[in-house]
Amino acid sequence: MVIAGIDVGYDSTKVVIDGNEGQKRYRLPSLVGAGVPKTLPHGGTPVKTVSLNGNLYTIGEDAIRYRLPVLTVRARNAIESVAYRALVKYVLREINDEIFVVTGLPVEYYFQGDTGVVERVMKEVVPSIKHIKVIPQPAGTFFDYMLDINGSVRGYASDFLKSIVGIIDIGRYTVDFCVFNRMDFVANLSGSINMGVEHIFRKVADELHEKYSLRGIGTEDVRDAVLKGYMIMPGSRIDIQPVLDRHVAATLRDMESYIHSYWGTERIERIILTGGGAYLMKDINILGLKPLVVQNPVMANATGFWKLARRLAGSLTGSKTVQTG
Repeated sequence: MVIAGIDVGYDSTKVVIDGNEGQKRYRLPSLVGAGVPKTLPHGGTPVKTVSLNGNLYTIGEDAIRYRLPVLTVRARNAIESVAYRALVKYVLREINDEIFVVTGLPVEYYFQGDTGVVERVMKEVVPSIKHIKVIPQPAGTFFDYMLDINGSVRGYASDFLKSIVGIIDIGRYTVDFCVFNRMDFVANLSGSINMGVEHIFRKVADELHEKYSLRGIGTEDVRDAVLKGYMIMPGSRIDIQPVLDRHVAATLRDMESYIHSYWGTERIERIILTGGGAYLMKDINILGLKPLVVQNPVMANATGFWKLARRLAGSLTGSKTVQTG
């Protein structure tokens, strides 16, 4: 049996899989191009493609690079979309064995009953999926922190077994948050905010456009500038850090206020920060607690899904862990 943790996010899809050929961990943009590019054979890296219902689609950054019509998973009904189906089929395309999958949904959609839709769609696309568990996306980070690679509770995390722990997952387009009380998920203290890193990048782009008359500046340009530490304009470099810091601080205040409306009267003891925006938003202040930023916050949910899948698969086989390979 192959064990898989799959996190299909609005910005990127993260995957942790183990099986007969060892473990694979990777991420790719959650983009699907309609059709395949017409390219000249040159012996380079092959284009990522997948066949779905008799049609070919291009996966990830190649869809942008070859200027194909792009499909995304950002719509409300994305779970049943071609883009979602193509991404799931692509990441599991080479597996010929039975598959145990744990995946996640944004907290908002999880509460709206979309778990059954995810299960149906994934099994339609990949019939070899025999077992599937759908949990709130930020819960993946909780299990990544709590469990070792065999799905057993880590020694250093044992104090969390008796704690009330808040998880804040800061993504590109949304923020999800949830609470675990002694390992139990607390639904009424969990929610979603339609305000992620993209919101900050858009504010920075708008200010730079107004101040420097930079035409055509977009959020991807701001993202690249954040990674470099500057933005290039004709004849000079712009230090965007002061602008970025100002908009990060303003967005943090809004996030803190919203989450505090859920958690303000609770005795939460620990807060874990995860997602692609975790380091950018590391100064978030909820209940006066300094948050713990997990290792590799971008992959933490998918890794936690995989660890939980190993734990659940082990219970199916009557052993503590499931053997692969």
